[in-house]
Amino acid sequence: MVTTCSPRNFELVRSYGADLVFDYHSTTCAKDIRAATKNTLRYILDPFSDVRSVAICQEAFGRTGGRYCGLEQYQKQLFTRKAVKHELVMGGAISGKGVELPDPYGVLPNPEIGLWARNWYRVVQRLIEEGEIKPTPVEILSGGLDAVIPGLDRLRNGNVSGKKLVVPLPLGDS
Repeated sequence: MVTTCSPRNFELVRSYGADLVFDYHSTTCAKDIRAATKNTLRYILDPFSDVRSVAICQEAFGRTGGRYCGLEQYQKQLFTRKAVKHELVMGGAISGKGVELPDPYGVLPNPEIGLWARNWYRVVQRLIEEGEIKPTPVEILSGGLDAVIPGLDRLRNGNVSGKKLVVPLPLGDS
């Protein structure tokens, strides 16, 4: 598996199973990936789908192109290589029931995806139980709802890396 992150998280992502790790801040990131994969990279999953990440992905693909999957809406005009097929995947569509949102986010129902997802979840659950999939490190923020805004400020200012912030909320009497 090939991935990108900031250098301070290289060892963390390697501990999760990454074979090759590249600094996404590097101006040569895409070229470095292309060289390391000997110009053969064919599949890319981009959780950000912003202008910068799409550009890196486009350049990182091997000579024959491949398939790009964005998890966020992206600008289709950014894809200039005809050999790169691209698509948006909306997480909610995995139920097979579709996603009722305005274009370009809406997804028609597809029961086959729902069936595939149920089988996939069983595989993922087994991998978690066997320790093959590890959870992302978590930092628990105390203070209930009062911790949310400071946590968001930390995220906005780039002060969170390699972990998820979690704010536990007390369960009310309902």
